[in-house]
Amino acid sequence: MLSHRSLCIALLLLPALPAFGQKPAASHRPARAHSQQTSASLAAPQVRAVVLPVDGLESDSVQTIISRDLNFGDRVQVVSDLTPVIPSAKKAQQPTAVVKTVATATGVTVSLIDPLSGTVRQQHDFALPQVPHRTEQAIADSLNQAFDARDLMRRTRIVRAEIVRDSLQVEMAKKAPRLRNKEAKAQYAELVAQRNNMLIGALGELATIRGERERDEAARVGVQRDAIAREVVIRDSATAARRWAIHGVSDAVEEWMTGHRGIAQSRVAYVSNGVIRVVDFDGANDHPVTRIDKEGDKAMSPAWRRDGTAIVYSEMNDAGTQIALVNLVTGATRTLAATPRGLNITPIFSSDDKSVIYANGSDFHTGLVSVQLDAATTARPLPVNRAFDVDEPILSPDGTRIAYVSSRPKTPQIYSANLDGTDERVEAPAPPKTRVYHTSPDWSPDGRMIAYQQQNGDFQVWVVNRDNHNVRRLTSVGENEDPSWAPDARHIALTSNRGGAKAIWVLDIQTGRFRQLTAAGDARLAAWSGPLGSNAPGPLAIAR
Repeated sequence: MLSHRSLCIALLLLPALPAFGQKPAASHRPARAHSQQTSASLAAPQVRAVVLPVDGLESDSVQTIISRDLNFGDRVQVVSDLTPVIPSAKKAQQPTAVVKTVATATGVTVSLIDPLSGTVRQQHDFALPQVPHRTEQAIADSLNQAFDARDLMRRTRIVRAEIVRDSLQVEMAKKAPRLRNKEAKAQYAELVAQRNNMLIGALGELATIRGERERDEAARVGVQRDAIAREVVIRDSATAARRWAIHGVSDAVEEWMTGHRGIAQSRVAYVSNGVIRVVDFDGANDHPVTRIDKEGDKAMSPAWRRDGTAIVYSEMNDAGTQIALVNLVTGATRTLAATPRGLNITPIFSSDDKSVIYANGSDFHTGLVSVQLDAATTARPLPVNRAFDVDEPILSPDGTRIAYVSSRPKTPQIYSANLDGTDERVEAPAPPKTRVYHTSPDWSPDGRMIAYQQQNGDFQVWVVNRDNHNVRRLTSVGENEDPSWAPDARHIALTSNRGGAKAIWVLDIQTGRFRQLTAAGDARLAAWSGPLGSNAPGPLAIAR
């Protein structure tokens, strides 16, 4: 678990009560099933809730976000109004909870209300970041006032210079006097020279002022554009922080009603066109966190640090692959010096986040190695079956075992072992007399299941129950690959072409419900974070 501060601490202090005295729903255990069983049919959640509009807010995004979060969590059915709440209505049609939100000076007060009795079952104050009011017009007015005041002084200078110019031109247009005295002629010539110099000075002053006005006008546009851009960045950052805090409200409300905390405060990393992107649980704030410096460079296989502050990945170019890390707080990226270019793939963080485990290969063997992040050390081989090629490591939630893919010696299959290499076992047995192979394992957060992709003509996602080794097919439409568990051990992010182009989809393994998470083309290799809480980094610009 991650430590949470501020809002998240407040959420964790709330009692995790089931809906109105009911017992919490049991955590999901896959049913015994034949290996060819497809996804379960859709089943409506037992909890039905009305999310009321928010009192005291002009723009009611809170109701929209909470409703969508509860809907995407698949444990609560959000209904539109309280019309069915009448004594004669069928019990199955009646809402079981009403979520009422009232705006406060610092955020919102959320109440969970019994729709029949009106009794408040839960109530809590949540702090929400405030979004600054739009100030584009105020910025423009302030800049215009400053530039206009400076221009007024210039207009005064222009008037003076024009008076001097016009008077000199009038005098110089007069007919020269007839002078016979040599001294008088010299004095007149000197006067003419002085007038010429004064005229040149006046014309130069006018040209200077015109240049200043043109530069000021250009500067006015640039300064206004930059000031408004800074204001937009501040607003966007505050808006993203507010949305993230509202996700925390949704997670708490879901816990009040079902006994299970929601997963709205989590994110999914994925790869699109060689760049790692990160997107919120609901598909918002989709943004790149790495960039391509040279043609041919690609990022692959992202994996989250447990506190959500960094992602480790494999960086590929013409010289091979190297393990890299992007800091999501600063946007900075770095490659690990202990991983010189070659075959370095499928990295993950160790259970204490102090090391990175990955597959390192040579012409003779591919095995798992570990390297410390805070020390200039070389990679250390892990004592996991060195007789065969091994890659795609994934740690169990308690950090005591490691699963991986290995060929023995025919098709790749999924194995697991203790960290010292003992007690190796097959996790997903292949059907008899087939040449299917299993790859891309991901251990469920509750430790009871491993999801993986199976190839037998096409790619589909399966799950194995580790207690009894029963397997269940989760997908059948299109090709589906690269499963990654959500923090609730109920939802899986996967790559699917069911909508046409490859995209990241989210599957609820209990109901079989799918929803598309990303719209970017060529999206694949999803990695779902753990629960991030209120301290997760916000969206950043592309890494520097």
